[in-house]
Amino acid sequence: MIQGYRTGLTVALIAVLIGIAAIGGFASQDRLLQDARFGLSGLTPTGQTVLVEIDSRSIAEIGVWPWPRRLHAQVLDRLVAMGAADVAFDIDFSSASNPEDDALFTAALERAGGYTWLGAFQQRTIADARLSLPLPQFLAHASPATVNVLLDSQGLVSQFVTGLPVDGSVIPSFATALSGRQPASGALAVGIDYGIDATAIPRFSFIDVLNGRIDPAALQGRDVIVGATAVELRDLFQAPRFGMMPGPVVQVLATETLAQDRALRDFGLVPSAVGLALLALAMAALRRRLSIWQLGAFGLVAMFAWEGIAILVYLQYAAVIETALFLFGVPVLYVFELISEMSSLISQRRQAQLRLAYLATHDAVTGTLSRTGLVEALPELGSAGTIILLRLRRLDTVRGTLGSEVSDAVLAHLGRQLGDNAPGVLAYVAQDTFAICHPGASSPEALAALENDILSRVARLQRVGPHVIMIDLRLAVATGANRGDDLLRQAEIALLGGDSINRFEAGQAEAIEQRRRLDTELHQAIGRQEMHLVYQPQVDLASGQMVGAEALMRWTHPRHGPVSPTQFIPLAEETGYIAELGRWALMMACRECAAWPSPIRVAVNVSPAQLRLTDVLGDVRNALEQSGLAPERLDVELTEGTFVEELAETQALMGELRRMGVLVSLDDFGTGYSALSYLTTLPLDKIKIDQSFVKQIGRPADDALLHAIIDLCRRLDKKTLAEGIETEEQAQQLAAWGCQIGQGYLFGRPADGALIGQMLTRGERVGAGRA
Repeated sequence: MIQGYRTGLTVALIAVLIGIAAIGGFASQDRLLQDARFGLSGLTPTGQTVLVEIDSRSIAEIGVWPWPRRLHAQVLDRLVAMGAADVAFDIDFSSASNPEDDALFTAALERAGGYTWLGAFQQRTIADARLSLPLPQFLAHASPATVNVLLDSQGLVSQFVTGLPVDGSVIPSFATALSGRQPASGALAVGIDYGIDATAIPRFSFIDVLNGRIDPAALQGRDVIVGATAVELRDLFQAPRFGMMPGPVVQVLATETLAQDRALRDFGLVPSAVGLALLALAMAALRRRLSIWQLGAFGLVAMFAWEGIAILVYLQYAAVIETALFLFGVPVLYVFELISEMSSLISQRRQAQLRLAYLATHDAVTGTLSRTGLVEALPELGSAGTIILLRLRRLDTVRGTLGSEVSDAVLAHLGRQLGDNAPGVLAYVAQDTFAICHPGASSPEALAALENDILSRVARLQRVGPHVIMIDLRLAVATGANRGDDLLRQAEIALLGGDSINRFEAGQAEAIEQRRRLDTELHQAIGRQEMHLVYQPQVDLASGQMVGAEALMRWTHPRHGPVSPTQFIPLAEETGYIAELGRWALMMACRECAAWPSPIRVAVNVSPAQLRLTDVLGDVRNALEQSGLAPERLDVELTEGTFVEELAETQALMGELRRMGVLVSLDDFGTGYSALSYLTTLPLDKIKIDQSFVKQIGRPADDALLHAIIDLCRRLDKKTLAEGIETEEQAQQLAAWGCQIGQGYLFGRPADGALIGQMLTRGERVGAGRA
């Protein structure tokens, strides 16, 4: 529609320009342009036609005016005697003077032998047209020739009449008579080529010819036009290029025009009108390919090219094209394109701003309010309200298997289902999560009704093209005072619950806030020196000697006292701070172990989150270099979850660690995703058997399984370490089955590094020797 409107305006604009040109609106500009083309022609007169001019000097020397016709007779005799070819008088001989002078001129015409032309002209009045001819006695010995010229709309002499029909015959013009040529088109009016230099026409003063002061060779064989050029005689015309020009000079140029075959053909404004229309079509076609400035450059080139064509056509074919319409039309079209482009850009910017304003408060996929839009709309609920969150579970699986297009279609369809005839405000507030808001607090019974209404409105099977998607919803509800976005936050806290329908309870907010404060203080714990390591001894079950110690992280809060690792370790893994904690623990363990008097090993646990977030290999290398600990005294413990998430990367890391001399252990073997293939495929030095197996010692089935694991590790040349040993009986049984190392409260609780150093200094046996 916009394109059609634009095209219609372009057509109308071209039509207006053509109309202006048709009524002469660009005539002055066209005349200036054509004058410039005339100036480029470089044409000179042939010299065959010369002008004998009745100039001011001749009038002054003769002293009277009008001249007696005997002077014209004498000049004619002089010209004939000098060998002039044809002589044409651009003088009015239509009325008689005194009989003696007329007789003398008649005699001179008779002596010229019929090679004389006398000017005839047609005068138009309001009533009719009257032809003025020389006197019959003159025409008995000479021929009439018309000197009529035509003026254009600006009053300039642009054409001459090639002949006047009279009584079945045609009186020729001076130009056709003297040049002996007719225009090829046979036209009665022919354009004069002012590209021929009028200043180069051979001109001789009447008085000089009369008194014989002219070399006969200058006139021999030439055609001569005799006429008045004196300003006071007022035989003047306004002409292109040269301005005011005497009539006889116009006649000479007309004669030269035919003699040089330069009769001008005026094509008018039609070519420019067609060219302008074609250019408009070209600009419309190039509009999408070129920038507005490139389009302007294209128009400028077109203007120069069109004027160049006009110059070429004039020089080669003596044809005139009015180019002002084109030269003025192109800038007008460009300005129109510029205005249209600016209007389009303004419109697009306005639409983009509206779109951005819409997207600032709405979700692009579902078309519902976004979280920002919902927060802005919450005050409309009043002083109290109810918010229900709906989380689509397992939609990530759909997104991963079928693509985001399918999951987006499910969300959009669900948004329509929830929005159809549903009271309250609907919004999409987080990934795969909708919110429905109602004014006023709701009772438990009302909440149950709302929940049932929502669940009944949502189809569990969503069809998207050929796919049928089963969705599962989890609901969370918060109701009460409406202050800012508190209700939304409370509903989000409730959504963390594991039930299908979860309602916000007051204690949940406190738990979240406490978790937030704990995270903030955890990030400051290392800098405040609140973190420290303790070490649990690892004992050789045969000798009772301490052969190693596992480093365990502890946090002593200045206000709350000791914080359980089960609280801050998972939090650090969720927030990514485990990378910093793990790097610190590795460095501290290596430094303290290096200071112990006995070369036992220190075991440091590396979590799967550390592998994802930091360069563990670089951290180990840096800790060894900074502490001076021998690589073989460091034991890096990896959990089974590490292998499940990043098996290839973990294998590569284990290989690099072992090449450095560091030992690699599998921690908590027998839990989670344990697979016996790990024992054969992974480059492990030691297997740590989880304490859950140790606690079951004494049960035949569990004993058989534990014995088999230890025996298998022995056959694969991998050491075994049993965790959670609390009794002598457990230690003795494990040693009997071939387990080499033990760890548990039987051998000591975790102690700080200084105490471990003291135990090693005293050489204490942690457990009794066993056979």
